[in-house]
Amino acid sequence: VIQKDWNTDRDRSLNHGTEVVSSILTGNNKKITKDIRRVCAILNALEETTSERCGAHVHIGAKYLKSMQSLRNLAEIWSNAEKILYTISNKEGEIPRDGIIDYAVPISGDIEEALDVGAEILDEDIEEFLKDVQENKYYSINFLNIGDKKKNTIEFRTPNGTIDPDIWIENINLFGGIMKASEDLSKIQKTKNKNRNSKEQKMLDNFEKLKDKEIDERQRLEILLYLAIPNNENRQIYINRYEKNKDLLEQDENIAGIINRNTAKKPISLNKIGKKVFIGKDAITGQEYEQASRIIEIDLQRQINNLER
Repeated sequence: VIQKDWNTDRDRSLNHGTEVVSSILTGNNKKITKDIRRVCAILNALEETTSERCGAHVHIGAKYLKSMQSLRNLAEIWSNAEKILYTISNKEGEIPRDGIIDYAVPISGDIEEALDVGAEILDEDIEEFLKDVQENKYYSINFLNIGDKKKNTIEFRTPNGTIDPDIWIENINLFGGIMKASEDLSKIQKTKNKNRNSKEQKMLDNFEKLKDKEIDERQRLEILLYLAIPNNENRQIYINRYEKNKDLLEQDENIAGIINRNTAKKPISLNKIGKKVFIGKDAITGQEYEQASRIIEIDLQRQINNLER
């Protein structure tokens, strides 16, 4: 125990590595930031370091999202800003670690592929759809813990490992802000247009604009920060990260290639309401589903008619 309710455990992905795991951080922000700063101070005093493979994962309780629409909003925000999130998840002057290919690969490309085979998602199926997309937990965002009795969380895996408390706090604010925006948007989406105030309508308009294929990456960044970071001054932290890290990332063909190859090539929209279909290696298209459904329906009706005779 490094501090009350903060534990260290052996990291099985390393020959000699230790993982530091916090308790569930609840309460006021001052206490949380104080705990984070204290733990980082202890690790720095012990001269601990992070390797190029180390990640700084942030778990946020999935219960914060009160509806499937909120989860749908989160998946859309993340997918349509994923490339940017790799750039702004680390401190200014640092690009994503080599280990992202094994431990934090982009998810938007897989979502795009699933949609391309004809997946249309009923509202209540969005959770199942996202879990089906994932082969394992090693994606930029991990949805597999949702509904788990012991760990009902959404896990954000893009950041590199760090013992800089400011980076931890800024990333928690970023991911927490994305979660809050997803939930707030779901409430706005339930109201009729005439009942929305100008701020609510602007938020919804920006959310929809994030799915516009015509906007450039800088515009996408500004929309993401508008949705997730309410304070203008705090947005500058992530703008500085973006401006510095984007140039550095473009110089690293390996990491940039991993991100570019695995992120979606067109905007992701999960607002299709239709029949659920299978995805993955046994994928079927929506057209195939509909055709089979009609055949089964006709056959059932025929059997009913025979029984009535």
